[in-house]
Amino acid sequence: MISKKIKYRYLSIRKDIEEMGEDDNDLAVLLLTASECNLLQATMEKLKVLQEITITLQNDDLTMDDARALLDLAIETFPSANCRIGKEAKIIKFPDFENGVVKILEKKESKLTVAEDAAVYMLLKPVTEADKDGNDDTDETEVISTAQAVLNKCKRMRSEEKVDETTGAYINPKFICPTSNIVERLFSRCKLTLTSLRTRLSPEHLESIIYLLYNRTYWNALTVSQAGVTDGAEIIPEDTEYPLMIDEVEN
Repeated sequence: MISKKIKYRYLSIRKDIEEMGEDDNDLAVLLLTASECNLLQATMEKLKVLQEITITLQNDDLTMDDARALLDLAIETFPSANCRIGKEAKIIKFPDFENGVVKILEKKESKLTVAEDAAVYMLLKPVTEADKDGNDDTDETEVISTAQAVLNKCKRMRSEEKVDETTGAYINPKFICPTSNIVERLFSRCKLTLTSLRTRLSPEHLESIIYLLYNRTYWNALTVSQAGVTDGAEIIPEDTEYPLMIDEVEN
């Protein structure tokens, strides 16, 4: 089977090979026809789109509606993938919950079905006394939904809508991760930290190291020194600047 790199290479030097084939009959027999070249070019363009979708799905800030838009784009490019990644695919264990979350993110709560409404019941906002009295004095906060770069390249950019988080019966479910990328990266970091040279590293120390690594924007050498201060010890001034000690923690 010809690899993708070889196909890309052939398309990049296609004109040069055809010019050589004009003077070499043996080489001309091996060249692809015009229809075959067009088919190969179209296939490679589809694979390029699929690669962009795969890379974009690895973003940490991806929301459920972003992931669904990307998967719909993949289905549009490869219709045969509908049975595997479509809304009703067997791999989706809770389609009503996923569809409900997507509709909430797209501010289409009125279009929720009975099953979807029951699936996202836990996302309902708690009822306060102000809500019971009909008084709503909360300040409006506008959030602009993000459009994925791959959707822009494929001319499928969704319209940017200003979303008012204070309205609606449901909380903003953008915190729900559509993929397990964050967890997989956490396991990879643990694997790189707990190497054969650190076999005596206790689970408590491993947990502390990983916790510090993933929250490194909240601490520095000053906070570490203050945490270890004992009675009568000299306290380092707060205006002292220290770099992050990530390298020391990793080692």
